[in-house]
Amino acid sequence: MAPMVVAAVRFCLEIGTVFGLVLGGDFLAPRVWQKALWIIIGIVLVLVWARYGAPGSPHVAQGQGKLALEVGVYAVGASGFFSISASARELFISSS
Repeated sequence: MAPMVVAAVRFCLEIGTVFGLVLGGDFLAPRVWQKALWIIIGIVLVLVWARYGAPGSPHVAQGQGKLALEVGVYAVGASGFFSISASARELFISSS
């Protein structure tokens, strides 16, 4: 039971990270081509994660490589969420 819960939590965290990246890029990027670039970065991030970060992958990274991959992926996703909150805060402050 516990391994299933851990896998489910990891999956939700990974999906949330990708959403943070894509949505954060949407809020940060003023031009259409920049928004498309953020979406492409999100897709590349998912593909790299699927190949080297997924626990069931035959090419899964080990040791420091795995740590660097996880920290990098989650940092990029978290920065997207922070940009969303900063944009929302600016929007709220300017509208009041």
